[in-house]
Amino acid sequence: MRFLRAGAIVGVAAAIVAGWTLLQPRIGKEISSHSSFSLFGSLSSPTTYYIRPGGSDTALGTSPATAWRTLARASRAVLKPGDRLLLLGRHNYAGQLTLNSADAGNVRTPVQISSYGKGRATITSRANGIMIFDTAGVTIRNLLITGQSAFKPKYAGIQLFSDRTKGRLGNIFISRVNVSRFGFGIEIGAIHDGAGFRNVRITSSSVHGNLDAGLVSYGPDYTLGARGYAHQDIYISRVRAFRNPGDPQNTVHNTGSGIELGSVRGATVTNSQAFGNGGSGGTTSEGPIGMWAYDSTRVAMTHDVSFRNKSSNVHDGGGFGLDKDTSNSVLEYDMSYGNHGVGLLLYNRPSDPIGQTGNVVRFNISYGDARESRHVMGGMAAGGRISNATYYQNTVIMTGSGNKQPAFKATGIQSNVRVLNNILISSAGPVVETVQAKTTRQVLFVGNDYRATAGTWVIQWGPANEYFSLATWRAAVDEERVAGHATGTVAPPLFLGPLSGAPDGAGFVLRPASKLIQAGLNLKLRFGIRTGTTNFAGRAYLVRAPNVGAQ
Repeated sequence: MRFLRAGAIVGVAAAIVAGWTLLQPRIGKEISSHSSFSLFGSLSSPTTYYIRPGGSDTALGTSPATAWRTLARASRAVLKPGDRLLLLGRHNYAGQLTLNSADAGNVRTPVQISSYGKGRATITSRANGIMIFDTAGVTIRNLLITGQSAFKPKYAGIQLFSDRTKGRLGNIFISRVNVSRFGFGIEIGAIHDGAGFRNVRITSSSVHGNLDAGLVSYGPDYTLGARGYAHQDIYISRVRAFRNPGDPQNTVHNTGSGIELGSVRGATVTNSQAFGNGGSGGTTSEGPIGMWAYDSTRVAMTHDVSFRNKSSNVHDGGGFGLDKDTSNSVLEYDMSYGNHGVGLLLYNRPSDPIGQTGNVVRFNISYGDARESRHVMGGMAAGGRISNATYYQNTVIMTGSGNKQPAFKATGIQSNVRVLNNILISSAGPVVETVQAKTTRQVLFVGNDYRATAGTWVIQWGPANEYFSLATWRAAVDEERVAGHATGTVAPPLFLGPLSGAPDGAGFVLRPASKLIQAGLNLKLRFGIRTGTTNFAGRAYLVRAPNVGAQ
């Protein structure tokens, strides 16, 4: 079951295909023999229910000796706030576990679903693994959830879904789960803005080998001229989303992403990984990205790693992205490497009247990205209608003697986009490429280091202008100049090496002899930017005289 935002595009997708798919869940509950209140109106004590092989669905279920046998029996029961449902570890349980509006509902005393005994229990399902429908206050942990003939877009290992018209459902906590072989690993969806889920925490988990994506959130599309968000406050930490290949039958929208957040106000993805995703999608003008957000605001992807993600076409397949109508969000302290597409991307449709605004890309490393040779994308890019965005203190390195991708690319309609104190290294392509010539009010470059490791050093400024030195580019278009002074360098960074995609980025530290040490501009003084206090490596960031690049 997936209710798609119309126009949930990524990257350089050329078109939007409208149309939503909604498979309304059919969920029923028996009238339970227990109630949340006694005859005198006071709350009854929480109960622990058990499931084990050899149990009986006619038993009480309140002890290991009187355990139930099936998930179907547990789904029929009404689980009160504070109740626990425990599955005996190291055993398999077939079917779908369902909680609906008759269950749980108290954000302070959640229903808990977990394993007991030794090891984790396994739920094996031909539909959804666990379905949380129109209810709040649920904790899921210590489970293996595996699809069996559920490798279809309408199924998810853990599915949170709301069809309410108002009021978000709070406090869904998921930890130490391993989800595979479904359409989606974990899916958070809603029909109406402001009526999805809030305070969702997903930690220390793996979502892998799922058809369409690893972990997603979604809601209804924006109303023209108004921003609305189904969900609020999603926190994702230490989640690994890998080898989710994409649906070869999908001809409508992107498929094969690792972590994809849509329709959310306030989200953090931290210390997480997306790798080996995509590459098997169908014929569509969109592509997947390792980690990205769309139609959202105040999203932070921080201290994450995204690598070797692919696309089945020329679009996307990159590391990190802030996409359609995403605002006031940040990509920071992230490592992107070896991806099919752009390592660090801001994108919005050029025709979009709402646009993308207020986003920041800072203290990231992109190494050996944009490996797709059929479409020029760049290691770091701004595409479409983007305003008030800043890229600062990043290190972008293109690799491969035949790689003609630029280190930075801009295309579309930009306004007040600033590119500051970055290291931009191309291989055989331009250091910077803009599809249309830009003014400094559209895209401003100041304080960057520009290098070319193979071929000719060149900046491609629109279709007809090539500049073969920093000085001629500066003189012609007034880039790399601030307060009347020339800025920018072409110095070799002198990295410590060896360069690799290691999460700590140790090889990208500047050697003591590097001319880029303390050569960056004071971004607070010049531009009023409140930078972070540390660089990518966790060392103190010197505001008055920072290094150029991420560290």
